[in-house]
Formats: sequence, C-alpha cells, structure tokens
Amino acid sequence: MFLHRSQRILVVILMAGLLGAVLAAPYKASWESLSRHKDAPEWFRDAKLGIYFHWGVYAVPAFGSEWYPRNMFLKGNSANKHHIETYGDPAEYGYDRFVTQWKTPKFDADQWAKLFRRAGARFAGPVAEHHDGFSLWDSDVTPWNAKDKGPKRDLVGELARGIRGEGMKYITTFHHARNHYGHFDGMKKDYAKAMADPEVAFLYGQMSPEKFHDVWFGKLKEVIDQYQPDIIWFDSWLDKIPEFYRQKFAAYYLNEAAKWDKEVVIVRKQNDLPIDFTVLDHEKSRESKTSPRVWMTDDTISTGSWCYTSSLRIKPTSKVIHALVDTVAKNGVVLLNISPMADGTIPEDQKRVLHELGDWMTVNGEAIYATRPWETFGEGPTVEPEGGFREHGKFLKLEYSDKDIRYTQSKNGRIVYAMTMGWPGDEAVLSAVKVIRADRNARVELLGHSGKLEFHVNDKGRLVIHLPNLSESERPGQHAFSFKLQGFKLTAATPTQYGGPEAITLTSEKALLDGSKLGLETKTSKSNIGFWDNPKESIHWLVKIPGPGTYAVQGDFATMSTQNSLKVKVAGKTLSFAVPNTGSWDTPKTVKAGTIAFEEPGVYHLVLSAQPKNWRAVNVWNIKLHPVK
Repeated sequence: MFLHRSQRILVVILMAGLLGAVLAAPYKASWESLSRHKDAPEWFRDAKLGIYFHWGVYAVPAFGSEWYPRNMFLKGNSANKHHIETYGDPAEYGYDRFVTQWKTPKFDADQWAKLFRRAGARFAGPVAEHHDGFSLWDSDVTPWNAKDKGPKRDLVGELARGIRGEGMKYITTFHHARNHYGHFDGMKKDYAKAMADPEVAFLYGQMSPEKFHDVWFGKLKEVIDQYQPDIIWFDSWLDKIPEFYRQKFAAYYLNEAAKWDKEVVIVRKQNDLPIDFTVLDHEKSRESKTSPRVWMTDDTISTGSWCYTSSLRIKPTSKVIHALVDTVAKNGVVLLNISPMADGTIPEDQKRVLHELGDWMTVNGEAIYATRPWETFGEGPTVEPEGGFREHGKFLKLEYSDKDIRYTQSKNGRIVYAMTMGWPGDEAVLSAVKVIRADRNARVELLGHSGKLEFHVNDKGRLVIHLPNLSESERPGQHAFSFKLQGFKLTAATPTQYGGPEAITLTSEKALLDGSKLGLETKTSKSNIGFWDNPKESIHWLVKIPGPGTYAVQGDFATMSTQNSLKVKVAGKTLSFAVPNTGSWDTPKTVKAGTIAFEEPGVYHLVLSAQPKNWRAVNVWNIKLHPVK
C-alpha cells in the first residue's frame, strides 16, 4: 500500500506519540508489572533521616491522642468522658465542630522547613490525612479540606514549597484507609445523630464501600497531581482497600513519576503491598539485625501520643540519637514524628530535641549519611527485641551504654565508622573488628575532634583505640561518638568466647508471647505460661549464646491431656518435644528434645510452637540449654 508523503508524516507522528505514551506509562496496574520498580533509589538510601508530623483537627481538643475523633464516640473511653464534660453530648457537639475552630495563625511553612533542615532531615512532610477524614490540601474530592474549612490554607502546598526550598525531598503520609472501616463504629452505634447532616457523614466516611474506594484513590491522585511527592507512606489497614485500587494507585504514581523524571518511594507497614517495589516500615520498632533490604521505622519524639496533647511528654535526645544510630547500622531509615500545636506552634521542648539532634548530626553526619551497613551491625550488651510494633514499649525502655557499638561504612568500603553509644573512657575496644592489615598510613579519628588518635591491635587481633583525656565539655558533643577508621583491612570478628559455657535457662517471665489468650500465671512460687490451647499462637525467647558449641535442649512442661507435640526452632533447626500427661497442671515434667549446634556466638531467636495434631493445652515453665562437652 502506497502512502502519500503527508500520510507518512502523520503515521510517524502518531507512532512517536504512541511510543511516548508507552515510555511515559511503563507500569500497568498489576503486581507483576509493578514489581519491576526499584524499591528504594540511592537518594533514599543516603537520606537516613526524615521528619513528619501529626498535625490536624485532632490537635484542637489536644486530649488523649490523634485517635480522639474515634474515642470521643466510644462510651466509657476517657476521651468520651472528657468530651462530655468539656463540650457536651458528642451527638450534638461532633468532631466537625472542631474543624471550624482550627486556625493556624502561627504556622510558617518556611520556618518549619528551616527547623527540619537544621535537625539534619533530608526529607520531610505532613500526615496529609489521618483516619479522621480531614484533608490538609486544596481538594475537590472532599469538602472537608484545609483550603475550604478550618485553616482556609493549602497546608500541603505551603509545606511542599517550604521543604523543597530547603533542598529536602517531600513526603506525604496517608492514613485514610481506616476512615470508612471501623473508625467511627462507636458513633454509628451510640451517637448516630452526629452524622444526620450528609456532609458531616462524608467526613466520617459514611458512604458505600464503592464510593469510599473511589474517594480513597481520588485523594491520592490529587496529591500526586498537585504536589508530586517524592515519598508516599501508608499507615495500616491498606488491606481493606480492594487490590484493584491499590494496583491502580501504584501504577498511577509510578507512571506520573516517570513523566516527572523522578525516582519515588512507596512505603507501607503491612503485607498489603508487595515488598518487591515498596519499602517496609516498622512502627516504633526496629530490626534486630541487618536487613538486606532498606527499611524504615517511623517513631515519635514523644513517649505517648503522636499528636500534640496538653500532657505530652518528650523523649530525651539520647533516645532519639541512639535509635537513629541503631537503625542506620542495620540498613534502615528513620522517619521521626513531631507534634505541633493546633495554631502552628512547635513547642520549645520539641525544638530543643531537634536542635540537639541537628548539632549531633553536624558532627557525626559523616558516619550516617550516604553510608551502608558493614559486615556486622554492632556489638554490646543491649539487645533489641523482635516482634515489631507490639514490642514498642520494650524499645522505649532500652538503655544503651558506651559498650554498645554500631558500625557503618562508606559506599566504597574504604572507611569504617564505629559509633559508641556513650563516652568510652580511656580506650574503646572494638571486639567485633578484626584487623587483617594496617597500612603505614592507617589512622583513627574521632569525628569533631582534631587530629588522629593512638591505637593498637591486641593479641586477639582486635582494634583498641586510645582516647584523649577530655572533660565532658571538651568532647565533641554527647550521646554517641563516631570513630573513623581508614587505611585498615578489616573484617567482622567472632566475639571472644566466654570461658566455660554454662547452662542457659529461658524462664517464662522473659518470654515474648505471640497470642491473644496466652498469659503468664503464678503457681505457688513459680511462674508459667498458661492458657495455651491454640496452635497458631507461639512463645519466643532471645537467647545469647556465648560461643560455638552444641547444646542439649529440654523444657519443663505440664499437661492434663493426651500426649502433645511441641516444636522448638532456633539457629535454623527444628526439634520436637513429646509432652506426656503429667497428671497435674501444677507439676511440670522435664522433657528432652535433642541437641542444637551453634556455629558462632550471638543472640538467637528461639520459637516454641505447637503442632496441630492432638493439640489441647500445655503449661510452659522454661526452656533449658545445657552445653554438651
């Protein structure tokens, strides 16, 4: 077929347009297609620290937490009692009344951005919408937005300009999946009058699931189109949103980012988006060891609520810095939450922590930014618990010392950084560092202190750093100290074996219980774990093995049922306990499982679980590991 020249030109133009459309939209709304996206670009791996903030209508009552809009409708809840005493019947004085009261005269996006940059953040941004249904941007999807109601300002837009103006990447976080799913059940049950106005009902997510899913996506699309965020972060309950909408969002965001020529990041908490193209977030918790994939922890500057309340207590700066150091050493990134007041004021106690964090990063940032995990994340007596968010109280209680050391390395691997969680005194012994070779120009420096430090290699090949006699005021800061090691060939060392390993007893009091019914009970002077009748529930311990060796594993159990079979998993191996009927719940019997060989010392995760066959109930007193000579 012969085409006229003008027709050929038209075909070329159409083909070019089609090719451009293909290149501009490389992702389809399917997990297979989306999995081609890289989970985390280099800029994100380099950033290490971001700041976000729970700031919304819930800061107006400033009571309890950011869950005030839900809890005010739950009869008997402290927020419900407070609301009735302070404002009256929730059916008459609904959450929508706080919207009209929310004014932000002291909010200055540029000043906030300068503070975040001063604190050392490389990205920052708002909770764009929490569970309460109120959007902080200029929206056509919902009438409940900050441009049309309350502040009468496009808060997300102002923040985008201010934060990018300070050279930081921009994050927007979304918690709105829960708005329709259960957040206002108390209102529907006991205060239905509060949603008599259809517009107010929209705020509370009271619409058909089909409409809500369209609104859920529409809000995300608006923020993507209007503000081009570098990171979109999702809270829990994303699994409530049908898979089609999740795929639609991810494809839209990644395809738009391709048009912007930007590398973006999607962060999620649960297994509701595939890990192939997303980053996993640990709320208020951290990995217990180095992860091969970059991850994030979102944690708050306070010890309680994520949003501002009149009784908010702020963590000491040391807690924030130690958590950052531990996270970065394990291939993580910290997203630190602050809690502004409703009027836009960032309280002085929070500013102080951010300033001190920034001062520390000014001195020690070289050991944090653009680093990568070393062969081992660290050493020391303090062990982070496993179990994620449900163990966040234990993370809060962790107290590090100068014996706790964390390691990072430069991207090219030529420099290793050792960070001690306190001042080591006269010398710092790096027990996890074995020196293979020290070049003629090998040197050790203390970041923030001029000159090189004396060092030697002991008879075990460990690096020993001699510290100058500095008073507290002469030291380069506080909280944690960074030693720069260069000109060495180093490898991770096997920690010194303790002399003569002894039997290790894992008591019921120290166990982590993974189950809703499992509980600790006391019989006479001894405690045990009881109420275990569900094979899906399990019992965990962290066990510190002092050195390589083989251990016989046994446990003390009691049961009144027919023989039960339990499994114990540790160090990648599985053993079984056959627990006979002991004739009494109060009389445990020692049951042996076999032996486990540990190839190296370390902290191991031991899990005790039940096999589904012949399962009824067992009481657990302890697990013991005896060294086999």
